[in-house]
Amino acid sequence: MRKTLPVLCGLSAPHLAAPALAQDSAEPNCELHVWAIRYVPPADGAAQSNALVRVTPANYADPHSSGSLLDPRQRLPEINAPEMLEHFGLSPDYKVVIHPEGYIAPKVFKKASTRMSDSASECYIDFALFGRTHTAGKGSFNYDWFFRDFGADDTEDLYVKGSNSGDLVRYKEEDKGIQTEAATNQIIMNAGRKITRRRKR
Repeated sequence: MRKTLPVLCGLSAPHLAAPALAQDSAEPNCELHVWAIRYVPPADGAAQSNALVRVTPANYADPHSSGSLLDPRQRLPEINAPEMLEHFGLSPDYKVVIHPEGYIAPKVFKKASTRMSDSASECYIDFALFGRTHTAGKGSFNYDWFFRDFGADDTEDLYVKGSNSGDLVRYKEEDKGIQTEAATNQIIMNAGRKITRRRKR
């Protein structure tokens, strides 16, 4: 059975697992898997700009390009796992499994009717991020997200999708660099609001 928080109870740090981030721990029986859906740069190749930095699509070598800002693989390590569980209304003993090793094609995830991993945990959730736009003039980026809860078996109990933006923050005056972690977790927080509203229906 899916373990959710009826009201937020005392939180403890969840177990964060990833190919390079696995921790030794007692195995919890519920898992939240977090994925990146492949970002496809605009076909016209037109550059965008904002007050912080000029960005160009598909220039993945430049950390401030649209290709980089909208690359969901770069967002995954920025996610605060304990806060994510809290925002999603999940029990703090969920095991959070980050999958930064590659992309899932958009159509594959959207049409999936079974778990994206071979996990046999008693309750299981897939959550994926998809870079959508980098907003010129506003210093923000927008991500679509997909949440699929399979509950205690391999039958989908809840499917929620949405789109949220995150505000990019400038590091300092002499450095044109921008900070993306706060924006990533802003998207997660807002996604959690929609997910918890849907659970209450």
